[in-house]
Amino acid sequence: MPLELLTMDDFKDEKFRMHELKQRARAYYTTGGDGDGVLKKMEEILNAMFYDNPEDVFGHLVRNVILIAHLYNCLYELLSLSLSER
Repeated sequence: MPLELLTMDDFKDEKFRMHELKQRARAYYTTGGDGDGVLKKMEEILNAMFYDNPEDVFGHLVRNVILIAHLYNCLYELLSLSLSER
């Protein structure tokens, strides 16, 4: 199979797609899906971890992320139930 040569338009399209992807990633990490942002939540976890001073830092991070995900899911279910009762 012969190699396809990229044209200048192909290069511009790829550059535009990468720019769009970077913009979406920046928006996700700064504002997140709920408005607080992933970076803000991670900062809160890391600040709390400083005071906890765990022996297993990575295990502590995993437990916190799992806890946040579980609490988020519970809150989502409660809100969904209360809205469906209206």
